[in-house]
Amino acid sequence: MQDSMRRVLIDRLLSDKSVVTLQELQDVLKVSIPTIKRDLRYMRKELKALARRMAELEALIRSAEE
Repeated sequence: MQDSMRRVLIDRLLSDKSVVTLQELQDVLKVSIPTIKRDLRYMRKELKALARRMAELEALIRSAEE
């Protein structure tokens, strides 16, 4: 799956649910946790993800780093 398609799917999952775990993302996307972390960081930094989603992105990144 291309990076851009994964990011669209991540965005949709975050839109559909108020909380999405890294495990849920991994199950849906079929990629590694480090890949998901990279996508989340990219969405936060390069795409300037919407402010309402920033908290979710930050929480996912923090939980992945623990």
